[in-house]
Amino acid sequence: MKAFQCLLFLIIVTLNVFCQQLGPFVEILRKGRSSRNANWKMDEILPSDYNYLIAPVVNNTAVEVEVAVSVLSFRAIKEKSLSFAVEIFFHQFWSDIRLRLPTGVDNKTKLRLNKSWKDRLWTPDTYFRNAIDGSVSNIMDPIIYFTIENQTKVFMGVKLILEFSCDMNFAKYPFDTQRCSLELSSCDKQHINLNLGTHSCLRASLTFQRNVGNFIIKRFIPIILTFIGFWIPTSAYPARVGLSITALLALIAQQSQEDLNVSYIYAMSVWIYFTLQPTFSANVFQLSPENHNSILSHNYDPTIPPILNGKPVRVDVSVFVLNIRSIKETELTYVVDIFYHQYWNDHRIQALHPNNSQPIVLDNSWKRKLWIPDSYFKNALDGHVPDIIFPTQYFTITNTTRLSCEMEFSKFPHDSQECFIDIMSRKFSMLRGRIVLTRQLGLYVLKNYIPSAIIVIMTFVGFWIPISAYPARVALVITALLALITQQYQSSQVNVSYIIAINVWMIICIAFVFLALIEYAFAITYHDNITAKANKIKAQNHNHNMNANTNEPKDNLNVDPNVNSKWFKVYAITGFNSKVNRIDQISRYLFPSGFVFCVVIYLLKYAMN
Repeated sequence: MKAFQCLLFLIIVTLNVFCQQLGPFVEILRKGRSSRNANWKMDEILPSDYNYLIAPVVNNTAVEVEVAVSVLSFRAIKEKSLSFAVEIFFHQFWSDIRLRLPTGVDNKTKLRLNKSWKDRLWTPDTYFRNAIDGSVSNIMDPIIYFTIENQTKVFMGVKLILEFSCDMNFAKYPFDTQRCSLELSSCDKQHINLNLGTHSCLRASLTFQRNVGNFIIKRFIPIILTFIGFWIPTSAYPARVGLSITALLALIAQQSQEDLNVSYIYAMSVWIYFTLQPTFSANVFQLSPENHNSILSHNYDPTIPPILNGKPVRVDVSVFVLNIRSIKETELTYVVDIFYHQYWNDHRIQALHPNNSQPIVLDNSWKRKLWIPDSYFKNALDGHVPDIIFPTQYFTITNTTRLSCEMEFSKFPHDSQECFIDIMSRKFSMLRGRIVLTRQLGLYVLKNYIPSAIIVIMTFVGFWIPISAYPARVALVITALLALITQQYQSSQVNVSYIIAINVWMIICIAFVFLALIEYAFAITYHDNITAKANKIKAQNHNHNMNANTNEPKDNLNVDPNVNSKWFKVYAITGFNSKVNRIDQISRYLFPSGFVFCVVIYLLKYAMN
């Protein structure tokens, strides 16, 4: 009975606490519902002289903007493009002293406005620095909303789906942990203060931990199964050689199927190549319309440059490379994200307020009204201006451009490419920015050089296999030759008409494997000729013994005078029942030495230069 009373008391206390916590939330919903249905008119909240393009600066003090980002879900993590997509709530809070309350509304009432007020109220020009793509979610309604509290406190909320770049490092893949970030900044740091101190942006860090269970099942366990070759009898040449070749080619194919496309060595590649040895052995702001005509004179011509005293217009240009998105070797192009700035003096523009030194911010429509320098990227093929959240453009532009580059691949993959960003005017000289791209060799060493070298060395093992084991030796050489030819077609990532370094390497490997096949043909021919002569000597020796038993004269023996005791010595030494072959003995040392010599010459010509 006492236990029941205690349980009932705990339930009553829990419900009481829950109702206390739920009360404010219900009140907020009630107020939000009542204010959401209010259809406020523009003149009830905004004064007649309100300009949504001008920041609500008070006493030359920057506007304090508070931001909050709530991550709702992670849409995708794209390892190939080094990016991740998230769905977030993005909130901003600021004060605008120019706002007023509608008639009959007190300061405690929270006004809720719909998304149409986005083009009526001043909003901060905050943006995500490392965002490369994004959109406003169209699932929830409203997708953008505003609230005004205490007359001047403005709140803006929006639900976004954004894709961010992330500098991922896969050196420990698949045991890696990736640390990414969301970087928030403002274009107008003069009028907006995000409380960043000495920092240029606000950064939120994210940590991604990879689960390795799938990799253990698909990558690690199957490799261990190749060790069964140690239990196959050594006399079963075809079985052991076939198992080793199949396992080796399977490991190389498994390495080439990795989803990562990086130029350095990572943990999974180290594991696969660590197992090759046992396997081988076993198997913008906008200006209000009323100000347009007040800045430009009636005779202003945007097609005529502002030349003063006969001197050309001086245009200062600055380019900041934000990110190199991709390098397309097949098209001889590369894609970059840049900030492009231009500065010039136009004496024909009239100041609105001569005594006011504050800058005037213009929107993108003014490029049709003002004279704009005719500078352009000489080697640009295409490009676009990204519009990720809200268009906040003035004459500082974020641009994604695809540029051509005269690449030379004769030393590929040991090459370094020199590309340029050429900015040119149609009448004057050119400004050139230089970018040097150096290729990392780790991926090519793992996927091209080591596999092909192992295949060549694998054919040298055939010199120790008895010459009578036809299936093992022929299968070993033919399989290795076909594997190298296939790899030759798959290894060239560039499509050029001249010979590149990787082609020279593959030709060297194919040549040594082909010569191993030719060596086997000579070894068989040599073995057959010596065996035939030995059999002839053996038959004559047998006839000699038969004649001696019949006591016939020695002159009547049918012995070839060209056959002398030398062949008896050769037969006695070799016997031709032995598995020793003189050509194989020479090849055991000649082929590896020649291959090492060619590798040294290759490295001196391409890798060491």
